[in-house]
Amino acid sequence: MNPLSPRLRRVLLGCLILATFAAEFFLFDHFGSRRHTGVYPRWNDQIQYLSESYTAFERSRTGGFAVALEHTLTNPSAQGTLHDAAALVAFTLSGRPSRSAALALNMLALIAWQAALYFAIARCSASPALAFAAALLPLALVGPWQNIPGSAYDFRLDHFAMCGLGIASAAALLTDGFHSARWSKLFGAAVALTLVTRFLTGTYFVVIFAALLAWIHSGSERKTRALNLGRAALVATLLAGPFFWINKETVFEYYWIGHYVGPESTIRSQGFGIGRSIQFVAGEFARLHVGLWFAGAAAFGALVFARRTG
Repeated sequence: MNPLSPRLRRVLLGCLILATFAAEFFLFDHFGSRRHTGVYPRWNDQIQYLSESYTAFERSRTGGFAVALEHTLTNPSAQGTLHDAAALVAFTLSGRPSRSAALALNMLALIAWQAALYFAIARCSASPALAFAAALLPLALVGPWQNIPGSAYDFRLDHFAMCGLGIASAAALLTDGFHSARWSKLFGAAVALTLVTRFLTGTYFVVIFAALLAWIHSGSERKTRALNLGRAALVATLLAGPFFWINKETVFEYYWIGHYVGPESTIRSQGFGIGRSIQFVAGEFARLHVGLWFAGAAAFGALVFARRTG
């Protein structure tokens, strides 16, 4: 019996991946319709984002899709600006606004992260099996499947931002240590998408880019790699910068005044020191969002990937 040709293997694996994604989406939608979409949203943030999305759809019915889309992208927001734009597209395609259609965007974002992981790992390791395993890894996370704020069944920006960070991480792998100018620009575009989805991720990317610059300067070919990192930063700034400029006053008032210097900061403060704060955040992150299965599988997969690409 002749072995399958490489082309046929790729086709079959592609069909398996698409079937897996379809099954994930079906199960997510089926479980959501039984447990979540038929009841009133539990958390205030979700109510806010759903209301903004429903308002955008109503605007499209009176002024047209283009007018509504422009409103979603230019309406001042302190948290992010893509949730209602994406929901407007989903509502338009489904023909009516619904919480089910809105929550479907959460699963589509997770699938986009999985697809980005598969493509990046397959390209870097030349191992379709390892790439397929990596694509399934986000399903092992604890957070998206819990009945907590920011889960996959909570229509807010946290889940979108997590998936955006995952897609940006996959794009970073494709840069080949920032030796590739083309993939570095794509990484910058992924960063911009994440920034516009959740403005607060800008604080993370400041640290991430600083760490990447330090890593580049500790290795070889510093000039080329630093230049490509600069290209990524420039692309991210050009794409996300206009949205930050539109929302600069709202972001400043909400975060700086509301969270740090205003009277509301007293309510938000737990009174922890730096050490206690790090311990609290790390503990909650590991317990509520990551989980032992994901942490173990990710560590093992990273070792296998390092051996195959080293």
